[in-house]
Parts: sequence; C-alpha cells; structure tokens
Amino acid sequence: MRPPRREEILTLIASPCLLRSDRAGRALFISDFEARAPGGGAAGRLRAAGYALRREDALTLIDWPDEAYAAYYEGLPPAALPPLSGENAALWGLCSILMRHEAPLSRQDMGTLALALRLARLNDTGKLLRLLRGALAEALREGKAPPAHAARLLSAMLNDQTEYYMGR
Repeated sequence: MRPPRREEILTLIASPCLLRSDRAGRALFISDFEARAPGGGAAGRLRAAGYALRREDALTLIDWPDEAYAAYYEGLPPAALPPLSGENAALWGLCSILMRHEAPLSRQDMGTLALALRLARLNDTGKLLRLLRGALAEALREGKAPPAHAARLLSAMLNDQTEYYMGR
C-alpha cells in the first residue's frame, strides 16, 4: 500500500478544484471541492473509496482513517539502515533507536504514526524528528509502546524510497 496520488483524488472528485497536500499536516490533502461543486457527489465517492473527510473553514480535509494508516505501516518493508553519514545522522539515529523498541502495531499510537507519514510527505524532517523523539520519550516514560513502526518510514526516507511515503 502506498499513499494516494493527487491524480487519484482528483479522479474521485471529478470537478475542477483546489487540491494540494495539507501543509499543516492535518490530513493528506485539502480541497475546496465542496465550495466549488456542492452536491456533486464527490464527498460520497471519496468516502466510498475509504477516505475520511472533515470540514475546516471553507476547506475539506481528505485523509485516511486509522485502519488505512495501520495497513500502510503493516505493508512497509522492515527497516534497513543505510550507511551512516553526516547528512542522515539525525534520521539514522532515531531510526536505529526505534528499531530496538519493537511493539505490535495495535499498541502504538496511530495518531502519531499518521502525523509522521504526513510530515514525511511534506519533507518536514525537523517536525518529524521532534514528533517521533517526543513520542518515543513519552512512551518510554509512561511504559507504553513507542512508535516503533515509524522506523520503517524513516528507513524508506533514508534509502530514498519515495514511493513508500510520497505515493510515487
């Protein structure tokens, strides 16, 4: 499973509209399709295709439900670290730590993992590192499962496998 492509969403909407990645990381995409073509059936087609929709101001946030994010993370190949370099040290180190804290996906916080994928798609490494470092620290403090499957996402980023997080 890979993240949806913009073209796939546009096909479901089937009318001219704004559609772009949500730069705030709230969802996979944002669109103004409901304002441009109210009652056009796009919302029903998107929901039937398995997307979760949420209105925020004049925009519709188009996202996956938790089950789709879980299927995405289950489908990622196990983490494999490339050679350590100065350029990848921060991601490499965090990925290495997460690999040592395996936990069943069902025990991990899907909200954190969903946001991690959205930040990876935005190529916002700084926010991604802060999110996962904070989630790891909190999980260890509270005796909860850390976001271990994020190691698979970081590995895909480190190995430049953009199809796994960008949908290409």
